[in-house]
Parts: sequence; C-alpha cells; structure tokens
Amino acid sequence: MAIAARKTDDALRYAPATRVYSQAEANPAAEPPVRRPPQPSPVRPSRKPGSPATRVARQAKPSAFAGLGRLLLITMSVLTGAALLIMLLVRYAIISQEYAVVNELKDDIVQYQQEIEMLNVQLNGAVTLEEAREAALAAGMGYPTAEQIVRIAGQDQAQAGGQTAPE
Repeated sequence: MAIAARKTDDALRYAPATRVYSQAEANPAAEPPVRRPPQPSPVRPSRKPGSPATRVARQAKPSAFAGLGRLLLITMSVLTGAALLIMLLVRYAIISQEYAVVNELKDDIVQYQQEIEMLNVQLNGAVTLEEAREAALAAGMGYPTAEQIVRIAGQDQAQAGGQTAPE
C-alpha cells in the first residue's frame, strides 16, 4: 500500500491529494475519506442561581442476589458442579486401581515366562540322547528285529503307512 505522508505537518497526517491504493481490481484507487470539522454540542439550559435543585426519583434496581429462587439456583449449580467433579475424581481413582491390577498381572506373566525358560534350559541340559538310549536299552526297549516288523499290503500308500508291499 503506497501512502505519501508529510512529516512536518502534524495537523494533516496525509498529503491532501494522497490516494490510497488497494489490491481490488474493481477499485484500483480510492480517495481518502473527507474529514469534517467536529459539530458543536448542544448547550443545556442551566438552572437559575438560587433555585432549589429538583431531584428525580429513580426506580430501585433489584440486586442480583435478592431473590430466594435465584440464590437457590446458584447454590444448586455450585453443588451440582462439585458433585460432578467428585464423581470424575472417583472414576479416575477406580481406573488407576484397575491399571495397577493389570500391571501386576503383566509382571506376574513376565516372571512366569522367565521361570519357564529357565526350566526348559535345565530340562534340555539334564537329558541327552545317549542317556535316553541307555535308559531305553536297560528297560528292554531295543530296536525291532526282522521278525517283529509287519508289512501291510494295501492299494494306497497312505493306507500302508507310505510303504509298498514286498513283491
């Protein structure tokens, strides 16, 4: 916005022929508003000296807390707001207790998982394949002999356990 201003004249802020340019296409250059001299205010008639001043009675303004109903309404509003805040705080307390229970259960689950992993490591280290084979042979559980193997003849390999009958 381009404005030409006089710096020496305090009475006029802008030069008399200054145009204020706006961005609108419909009104590329607008004339500054015309200033009018202030209008004199109407003179009130004053009272005569020595005459008594006349007082006009005004209606009394009712105070904001004058009515019992209004006082009751305000009191009930404050009590209702306090009750709602107390209910909100109680609900948050219940929610935080439930979160504490959930966190305790999560801690128990983590502890049990660590215990299971520790027991699996002990189990894997306790029994080796050689020890299991020796225990089975000592109990009389050996590999089957040729007489103990029975072949089943069948049409489908799935029925015969994936084996074919000898020919």
